[in-house]
Amino acid sequence: MSGLDLRIDRLVLGADVPAEHRHRIEGITHRALAVFETLARAELVRLGAHGGRARLDTLSGGEVAVDLAREGDEEVAGRIARAWLDTLRLALG
Repeated sequence: MSGLDLRIDRLVLGADVPAEHRHRIEGITHRALAVFETLARAELVRLGAHGGRARLDTLSGGEVAVDLAREGDEEVAGRIARAWLDTLRLALG
């Protein structure tokens, strides 16, 4: 990539997950991060954000409601990643 540095130092998630679905959370989180990284890199290049030095010390997104009993891991991860991307877009204006 063109010198773009996307670094997430700390990610804090809050989840109220039924016991029978807790084993899925780590995998969903890792997948959401991978999808977010891909989407964010493309978006930042599109916005031209890679041309300057921008640093966001804190970025906080809204809640993403999911139903782990009805949704697959990939679907949930994708929705979480897109919500993060929307938050990033708003922060970058």
